[in-house]
Amino acid sequence: MSKYKPTTITEVLRKAVRESGLSLYRISKDTGVVHASLLRFMSGERSLRLDIADQLLRYLGIAGLPTGTEAPTVDAPLKAYRFKQGIDITQIDLLPFMLRMMMSVDAMRSSLRWYGALQMTIDRPVIHTDRLMSIIAGAGWAGEAILRLLPEGRRKGWIRRDMLSDPRRQDFWNKCFREPRPRILQKLLDVRNHYFAHWVPEVARSLIRRISKKEADFSVIEWDQKTFISSRFTWAYAAISCDLFEPNGKKAGIRPGMLGEAVGLAALMMEEFIGRMCEEHKIEFEPMLNEQAKASERYVDE
Repeated sequence: MSKYKPTTITEVLRKAVRESGLSLYRISKDTGVVHASLLRFMSGERSLRLDIADQLLRYLGIAGLPTGTEAPTVDAPLKAYRFKQGIDITQIDLLPFMLRMMMSVDAMRSSLRWYGALQMTIDRPVIHTDRLMSIIAGAGWAGEAILRLLPEGRRKGWIRRDMLSDPRRQDFWNKCFREPRPRILQKLLDVRNHYFAHWVPEVARSLIRRISKKEADFSVIEWDQKTFISSRFTWAYAAISCDLFEPNGKKAGIRPGMLGEAVGLAALMMEEFIGRMCEEHKIEFEPMLNEQAKASERYVDE
C-alpha cells in the first residue's frame, strides 16, 4: 500500500507545521498570525484565509509550488549518506565528539516535534504533563550541550564562532559563554541541573514548604483507576512548574514556548557546526542506495 500524501493546501500546510519542529507559539511570534487561530486550524476546527495560508507557506519554505506539484520539503524522500568508502573512520579524532553532537541535535529536535504534536492534542490535564516533560527533555539536552559539548569543542579548536553563518546563532554562541548568562540560557542549565534524568531534593522541599504555608495547593495524584495510563503525579508537575516558571510564587516571565525556541536555536547552531567540521576536516560522504539505507533502519525498527 502506498503512503498517503497530502493533496490539498490545507493538508500540506498542517503537515508542514507538524514536521517543522516549531512550536505554534514561535510560528505565531514570527509571522504575526494569531496563536489561537493556529491552534484552531491545526485541530481542524477552522480554516485559514488564503493570504494567511500563503504567509505560512512562505515562512515554512514551501511557497511558489506549481499547481499539481508536491512540496519537496514535505513529501520528497530524504537522501541517506555514509562515509566515503576507503576512509578509516577510527583515525578521525573528532568523530566521537561529532557523534555526541548529532545525538544532542536529534534529541532536541525530537522533543520539539513531540511538543508541537501535543500542542494540537485535546486539552486534558495529563496532556499538560506531557507538554511540560517534552520541553524538559529538549531543554535538558540543550543545557548539557551548553555545559559540556560547546566548551569542549571550543577548547579543542573543533568549533568556533566564525563557523556560524547566521547572526542569531552567532549571538546564541556568545551568550553561551557570557557570565552571567542570559536568563533563558540559565533556565536551560537549571533544567539540566535540577530535573534532567534526576531530581535535586531542594526542588521538592521548596514545593512542600509552599504547600505547608498555604501559598499553593495541589492534588498529589490524578488517577484514572480504569485505564491507569491517564494518571499523573500532580506534585511532580507542580514542583517543576513552580521552580522553573514561578520561583518564590512570582511569575518568572519564562514560558514553555520560550524554552522551546531556545532549544530549537541550540539545535540549529550545533547542526551547522557538524556540517562545518566535516568541511574543514575534509570528511567525505557518498550517497547510499535506497536498499542500503532501508537495511540500516532495521536496527531501530526491530
